[in-house]
Amino acid sequence: MGKITEVHATSSSGISTGTVEEKNVGAPVLLAPDAERVVEGLQPFTKVSDIGNLDWFSQHMNIQKLNLQAHQSVSMSSDNYVLENMVTYEKLPVVVHELIMIEAWRTNLFPLLQEDLAQKCGIKAYHMLYHEATLCNLLEDLLYYV
Repeated sequence: MGKITEVHATSSSGISTGTVEEKNVGAPVLLAPDAERVVEGLQPFTKVSDIGNLDWFSQHMNIQKLNLQAHQSVSMSSDNYVLENMVTYEKLPVVVHELIMIEAWRTNLFPLLQEDLAQKCGIKAYHMLYHEATLCNLLEDLLYYV
């Protein structure tokens, strides 16, 4: 991770003492071609029973990466190629669909499965619940520019 140093100078009138600021500039989470490939591969899961399977977890990890990259682009005011790819490949409806599916799972199925999930696979349950927050944050980052 590199640093950019900004020096704030003032005139000889002494209005400001001058400051030096260092800002962290991190490497992208996903490069533009990788983000394009990930966005292109996003698919809606049509069955609530698919939530938690291997394909779902793979997509969950990809959505987390897209979310981190979108957040980094917003915070650094840089090119948001995640948003560009979401619009180009018409994947915003997929994100909204996934958000509705995970909310339906959380409100209708999670209460029935809560005890079993807590005893047998707590980490898996955590990721399934965390997915809703990830999707909300991704939408928030993408809509920042709208």
